[in-house]
Amino acid sequence: MQRATAELAKKQLEILLREEQGKNTARLSLDLVREGKSSFFFRVANISDIDAREVELELVLPDPDDSPIIQSEYVEKFPAKRLGPGSSISLIAALTLSSPSTYNAILKWTNPDGSRSAEETFVAL
Repeated sequence: MQRATAELAKKQLEILLREEQGKNTARLSLDLVREGKSSFFFRVANISDIDAREVELELVLPDPDDSPIIQSEYVEKFPAKRLGPGSSISLIAALTLSSPSTYNAILKWTNPDGSRSAEETFVAL
């Protein structure tokens, strides 16, 4: 009985620690948004309650020259120094008829505690 109680207490402590770590880690999302008939945007949003700093977006492409992101706009906006809760940054997606309708991407950012996070994500039209 004591062993079962000890195991339960250990599991509860692990859950509490995970929840506490979650409060100190920002969460970002990426969407590929269509506005109008022919305007497309990649939108990075902070969906957490804390700031994300030094935010970066990297599309995972077989050939980086096929990127629909306009390099000059990317350099102007990224790395984003601070992305507050509920805030977003949009980039024009220069899609053509031959462009894929799905993209794999990696979002990277720094949390308020200084830890660096990276998350692979997937977007589709």
